[in-house]
Amino acid sequence: MSDIEEKLKQQFDIVETISRYTTLKLKDSHYWGCCPFHKDLKPSMSVNPKQGTFKCFACGVNGDVITFFANITQQNRKDIIDILSN
Repeated sequence: MSDIEEKLKQQFDIVETISRYTTLKLKDSHYWGCCPFHKDLKPSMSVNPKQGTFKCFACGVNGDVITFFANITQQNRKDIIDILSN
């Protein structure tokens, strides 16, 4: 992983970022919400703030905050890194 990616992960809090697109509620040490990548009727997406990752247990999409930005904007990871680092 590049230094740029690491800096972006520190700059963009994953819980704050994902909560712009869906309501997240804390349950134990993870946040849960409806996945914004498919029609979700009940919370199936988990966000782990400690690891800086998310995973939808219904559609399988998962990753870090950079992956989330790439998926939500429908762009590739490299382009998102370029956009966010400028």
